[in-house]
Amino acid sequence: MGAGGSGVGRELGKAAARLGRLAGVVATAKRAERAAKQVGREITAWDEAAPALREAPAETMYCSPDGTGVPVVRRDAGTAEDGRPSKTREAKVAVFHTAERRNAKTGLPERDAGSARHTAAIDSAASRDVDAEPSAFARRLWRAAERFGFAAAKRQVVVADGAKWIWNAAAELFPNAVCIVDIWHARERLWEVGRSVYGAGTELCRAWSEKVCAALSEGRVDDVLRELRRHAGDKTADQCVGYVENNRSRMRYPAYREMGLLIGSGMVESSCRTLVGERLKCSGMRWSRAGANDVMALRSCVRDERYDDFWRRRRKPPPMAA
Repeated sequence: MGAGGSGVGRELGKAAARLGRLAGVVATAKRAERAAKQVGREITAWDEAAPALREAPAETMYCSPDGTGVPVVRRDAGTAEDGRPSKTREAKVAVFHTAERRNAKTGLPERDAGSARHTAAIDSAASRDVDAEPSAFARRLWRAAERFGFAAAKRQVVVADGAKWIWNAAAELFPNAVCIVDIWHARERLWEVGRSVYGAGTELCRAWSEKVCAALSEGRVDDVLRELRRHAGDKTADQCVGYVENNRSRMRYPAYREMGLLIGSGMVESSCRTLVGERLKCSGMRWSRAGANDVMALRSCVRDERYDDFWRRRRKPPPMAA
């Protein structure tokens, strides 16, 4: 959208053609673009004006933030680590949901069907101690937490990977939340060390990785660190030591299981692929920041099955002046 690439135009052309087949409305790709952007902006305004829920949908609610790159046009490009313009900007996605039901076989908690609520946009999580306001991402996350009921939940649980911007925002907004590093992400970091040290696909790699993953699952973080430090000098192992040390307070997995909590954030990782990736990262696409945010707002609303509610509000005539 905006000054986007040819991939964006192709997808909008398909949307315009589909509109003609289904509704008999003749529309160009440009008109479909303008309509999607307009509706996306209206949904964002509707969400921002929505009142906070006084009562949460469940006693325990989960919040899982994550990020995924979106290809952007040059004027909206950020700066890469080497100082050159980046071809992508990070869209920050957060999913709120409940998990009251239990798996019939394992007894473990599972996400409740239809409970997921999304917020997604390209915005910054950076803030300084002297800033008068939280970061743009933190403000958006808090508004979503209010309107989806997370802020009112008796027990708040944040489950995510080890990204610092996530845990900085969680500490600022939800100081009483139970904070959990997604166990599958942590396990994958350990397997990366195994592949780096012993070679991918080797028996030594499998044996070592399974041993340290079992220790992690059992809450023996000191044993995990001891094994990692045996391979000091290996870059991947050294980085993993820092990762575990920084997140060890969020790796008390036996305690979380005892509390009956989810310890995985697969929901938000799936949303990064389906809500963002399948639409905004197709071949040849480049997005303006505003256009990407409009489309993510629209797709989030549809995915959460709130679009009919939005449309009823949109069609409702404004109250007449006295």
